[in-house]
Amino acid sequence: MKKKIFLILLGLIALNLNAQNYDQLIKKADSCYTAKNYKQSIDYFKKAFKFNSNSKNSYYNAACSAALANDKKTALKWLEISIKKGYDDINHLKSDTDLDNLHQEKKWLQLTNDLQKKVDIIEANMDKPLQKELLSILKEDQDIRNLYTAVQKKYNYQNNKEGDSLGKIMILKDSLNLIKIIKILDEKGWVGKDKVGTPANLTIFLVIQHSNLEIQKKYLPMMQEAVKKGNAHSASLALLEDRI
Repeated sequence: MKKKIFLILLGLIALNLNAQNYDQLIKKADSCYTAKNYKQSIDYFKKAFKFNSNSKNSYYNAACSAALANDKKTALKWLEISIKKGYDDINHLKSDTDLDNLHQEKKWLQLTNDLQKKVDIIEANMDKPLQKELLSILKEDQDIRNLYTAVQKKYNYQNNKEGDSLGKIMILKDSLNLIKIIKILDEKGWVGKDKVGTPANLTIFLVIQHSNLEIQKKYLPMMQEAVKKGNAHSASLALLEDRI
């Protein structure tokens, strides 16, 4: 019995070490991508996938690095793996400039056509007007934040009038988006990705996360229930609970 327990403990320790190695390698790969050192990013992704090969998002990001390094074969291979593991954001896939140099490849056309057919089947019974509204909110939420981050980076995160102005605009947009999201939550509940798709479903969490503490606390039980029903991501819930 003691020997079995010892072996189990060794196994758990090994799993924990693998997870740590994977996380560290993914962070290095992402850092290299940000620094535009795409070939080094590919190397780190390859090493990371030896420890964990289950993340659709990591494979997608790896495909972006490979495409930017002009390693089209590897990019398409990783993109195919990402899609097989559940990546289904067809709109982002087609508009992502990181992947522009793949568009003339025969494999790209096959992958995007097959995914579009799959998405069309999934979305046949979705609430299209609500999906459109949520995606519009998502664009507003992310566009202003990307612009604000770019300006802050430009001034090395020092106080500046441009950043202050954008910060005020971001607060205004957040308050307007929150009104829309509260209306949806109060009337329809926490709608899942089966009704609006993954990006639109994520919009609800993002807007609530960017709201004040009172609102976060109010809708936390609703999100907890949504996670139980599969209508929200447990990782997003953990972030909201940590923030509260």
